[in-house]
Amino acid sequence: MSSGGSPVRCQRVQCQPLVGTVPQEGQFAPKLSGGDHASHWIEAQAELILATYEARPAIFLHELRDALAEHGVQTSTSSLSRFFARHGITRKKRAIHAAEQAREDLRAVVRSAFSTPNGALSV
Repeated sequence: MSSGGSPVRCQRVQCQPLVGTVPQEGQFAPKLSGGDHASHWIEAQAELILATYEARPAIFLHELRDALAEHGVQTSTSSLSRFFARHGITRKKRAIHAAEQAREDLRAVVRSAFSTPNGALSV
């Protein structure tokens, strides 16, 4: 027996997770570990995060993190990435539509280049 009268023989640090469950649950099983423990902190700041993102949609995660830090919100870029994933927001940069693609005269030149056998442009 240990000095406290308990029949458990282990270091106090090792037994603490087990002993802590006995009064509440009546069993000597370790508490569950892993999983999400902190998303509620970032979700509490959802309004600020979304407002900052909507003001600058092309903002990088590290820039967003720094902007939030100016408002007293400490977070990581990976937490922000998971936040956007939970909210179904994709932050991929889309290719910019070139104005030249809308011009019929240039579109005709490109079509003719692909229709010629050697690919030479005929202007």
